[in-house]
Amino acid sequence: MVRGLGLQKLINELKHKVHSASFERLFAEKTAHLSGPQKLQLKIKLNELTKPSTAAIDLRRKVPGPVAMYEYQGRTHFFNAEAQKIFTDGLKANNGVYTDEIYRNIMQYMREQQQTRVTKQIEADSQSKLGSFVLGRYYRRSEERMNFVTDVVVKGRIDGKLIKLKAVTVDISLQGVQLKLPATAPVQKLLHQTVAIFYLGLAKEFVFDQSQPYSYQVLGTHEKDKQSYLRLRRDAVADDDALDKLLRGLLNGYKFRYKVNVDHVILSVRAKGHESQWLQSQQGVPVIFSGNPEKTAYAIATESNSALIDSCCKKTPQLLNALINQRWLRLKLAELRGHSEQIRLQLPFYFLTLNVKGEKRHYAVSTVALAKQPAIKNILAGLKRAGYSVQALVLSVTYSSLDKLFVGLVSAIDLPGWKTIKGSELKLDVLKPHRLHLQGVQGTKVVEEHPRLTQLYTKCGLCNALFVHREAKQQDIGLAALMPFKQGLPGWFQNPELWLSRSHYILGGKKIENEILERLKYIDPAEHADTKTLLLRLSQSDNQAEPTVNGRWLSDFTSFNEASLYMKKLYKEKKLLAVNIELYRCKRPVIRAFRDDLNYVQTYLPHRAKSLERQIKSIDGVIGVQDVTAPLLRLAL
Repeated sequence: MVRGLGLQKLINELKHKVHSASFERLFAEKTAHLSGPQKLQLKIKLNELTKPSTAAIDLRRKVPGPVAMYEYQGRTHFFNAEAQKIFTDGLKANNGVYTDEIYRNIMQYMREQQQTRVTKQIEADSQSKLGSFVLGRYYRRSEERMNFVTDVVVKGRIDGKLIKLKAVTVDISLQGVQLKLPATAPVQKLLHQTVAIFYLGLAKEFVFDQSQPYSYQVLGTHEKDKQSYLRLRRDAVADDDALDKLLRGLLNGYKFRYKVNVDHVILSVRAKGHESQWLQSQQGVPVIFSGNPEKTAYAIATESNSALIDSCCKKTPQLLNALINQRWLRLKLAELRGHSEQIRLQLPFYFLTLNVKGEKRHYAVSTVALAKQPAIKNILAGLKRAGYSVQALVLSVTYSSLDKLFVGLVSAIDLPGWKTIKGSELKLDVLKPHRLHLQGVQGTKVVEEHPRLTQLYTKCGLCNALFVHREAKQQDIGLAALMPFKQGLPGWFQNPELWLSRSHYILGGKKIENEILERLKYIDPAEHADTKTLLLRLSQSDNQAEPTVNGRWLSDFTSFNEASLYMKKLYKEKKLLAVNIELYRCKRPVIRAFRDDLNYVQTYLPHRAKSLERQIKSIDGVIGVQDVTAPLLRLAL
C-alpha cells in the first residue's frame, strides 16, 4: 500500500498536472513502482482534489476590503483582492480549471478572516466593556428545526365531534411541527385548539411507538399551492419523552449535513453553558402556572432554593394555587394577561403560618391590604418578635402569550425589623380575610430536570446575573446575563452602563464588588450565601459618560423604618435602585450536555471549541442580581 508521506508526495507532485495533456505520461512514470490497486487509490484521490467546481463564490460582507465582481466561464463571483489572487493562482496551477480544491481554499480563507474579525471584536469588547448575552435568545432558533417528511395522524375535535386527519410533516423541532394536509381538510376550525399527533412514519423507520399520542396546540393555519398547512407547538409542561430523544439525534445530524452557521452554535453553547449555572444559582422558586387554581402548577427545584421550595411547595403543595386564588392576585394576573407585549409585574406580600386550635393556617397579606389597614403591620411585627416566621415575599411574574402560561419567581426579601408600639394587643381576627384556603385547588408539582419548563423560564428570565470566571487562580467577573425584555423594569436597571461597565456599578462600586468576591471565595461549590438586598444611590449628569453610584446594604440599617425614609427620599429624587444579591459557587459544569454542539464546532474551528469549553469550565460563581425596587417601596408604606 501507498503510505503516509509517500502518498502525499505523489499527490502534491501530480495534482496540478491532472488537467494537462502530459498527465497520463507523468502518472505512468511516477507510479511505475506501484501495484494496480495502489495506482487506482492514488487516481481516485487526485480526481477528488481536482474535480471541476460549479459553485459560485460570494464574499460580500464576509471578508475585509472592497469586494468586486469577477466573471469566469459564465459564472459570477465576488472576491476581494486576496481571494482573487487565491483563485487566479489556482487556475494557473490547474491549467485554467476551477477545481473543488480552489473553492475549499477560498472558503478556508473566508473562515480565517471571519475568525480574525470575531477575535479582534472580542478583544476590543473585553478591554472596554463587559461581555453580555440575553437569556433564552439562542441565535440559531431557525436552525434548530429541520426539513423532515414523515406520515402522521392528527386527532382533534370540530364542533364537538372527534375527527382524524392524515397529514405529513414539513419541518419539525423539539418545540413544534408544521404539517401539510389536503386543501379539503377543515384546518381553520382547529385554530387555537389542542390536538393529538400520532407519528406513524417514525415507527416505520425507527424503534418508535406509533400508538403514543403527543399533545400540540394549533398556532396558525394557511393555504399554499392547493394544500393546507398547520403550525403547531408542543405543550410546555410535557415531560422529556421518546420523541424528544429521537429528534435530538436527528437535529444533531442535521447540523453536519447542512453546515449550520458555526458562529451561531458557538453563541448558543456559550449562553446555555452559563444559563445552566444561572438556573442553579436561583434562591427564589421559579414557578409556571396557568392562572387557574384547579390546574397543576409547577415549581423548578435548584441547588440553591431548597429551603424556600420546601416551605412554599413541598410541605403544603396547594399553597401556590391557594395564593393565586386570592382576589387581589387574580386581578393583577388578568391585567398582565391583557398586555399586548411582554411585561413584568412584581407583587409583594407578607407570608406567615400560625397554629390555631391545632390546625396550621397560612396567610398572605398584600401591600394593598397594609395600606388600607396599617394596624396589620403592628400585628405582623409583634408576631415576628414572638418568634413566628413572618416572611416578606415577592412574586415577580410575566405572561407567555405563546404558551398561555404565567412564568414567575417567588423570592424572599430579608427586611430589618419594624419599630412598632410594643405591648399593643395582637388582634388576629384582622388576618382572617387573608387566609389561604387549600380546599378545591390543585397542588404544585416540583420538577428538577424538565427541559421545556426550564427553557420557558429561561426565555422569560426574571433576574440578571454576573458570572465570575477563574483561570490560573485569577478571579474576575467575565460576563453578564440580561433579561429578555424591558417593560416593567426601572430605567436604571435597563441602563447598559450600569451592567457593562468594568467598574461594575450594579454592585455599588469597586468596594462592595471586592467584598462580594471575597465572600464568594469562602462558599463551598454547589453552596450559596444568604440573599442580601443592596440599595444603590445613582446619579448621572448630561456631561457624565458613566453614572455615579453609592451602595449600602439594607441590613446595615437599624430598622426598616430608617431604611424606608432613606429609600423614599432617593425615590423622589429618581436616584434609587434596590437589588437582591445572590451568591452561588458553581460545581464543575456538565459538559456532556453540550458535547454534540462542541463536536460540531470542533469539526470546523477546533481552537474555538477548546476555548469555548475552557470558558464554560472556568465559571466559578454566579452573582444573581434581581431588581426589587418597587416591592421594597410598597413594603415600606
